[in-house]
Amino acid sequence: MNLLASQVIRIARKRAGLTQAEAAEHYGVEERTLRRWENKESNPDFRDVVGVVEGLGQDFLDVCKEARGFNGN
Repeated sequence: MNLLASQVIRIARKRAGLTQAEAAEHYGVEERTLRRWENKESNPDFRDVVGVVEGLGQDFLDVCKEARGFNGN
């Protein structure tokens, strides 16, 4: 998951139409923490990845598929 964590978080945030600051506030972490996760400067815990995605109202599996370039066809 570490390899895709940054992509998964970024995709979920963009789907929700939020800035890093807004998404961080929504999830309850500092903006710099979310920024580091997205920029691969630190690895979030798996629970944080799922929590961010679902907390932003996104389906975790759908976001993972998008992050891997899966189109379902």
